[in-house]
Amino acid sequence: MAEDLIFEWSGTDRAGKKVSGETRGASLASVKAILRKQGINAKSVKKQSKSLFSFGEKNNPRRYRAFYPPIGNDDEGRSTFGSVL
Repeated sequence: MAEDLIFEWSGTDRAGKKVSGETRGASLASVKAILRKQGINAKSVKKQSKSLFSFGEKNNPRRYRAFYPPIGNDDEGRSTFGSVL
């Protein structure tokens, strides 16, 4: 199964009012078909560009859990990270 991409589009609705938005779809043709079914005459449809700072997977806190000990207080109110610092 193909990955759904996000497409930005702009066009006019049945009443002639300008509309724009984002739609998920497998391809440019499928997004245009979805918009036609909704009564939108698409003037431009383009794939949404990725952010300059997205280099793959997003930061996941669980990914770093093994490398950093938890920060908190023990039963007596002392910092559990204080002895390391």
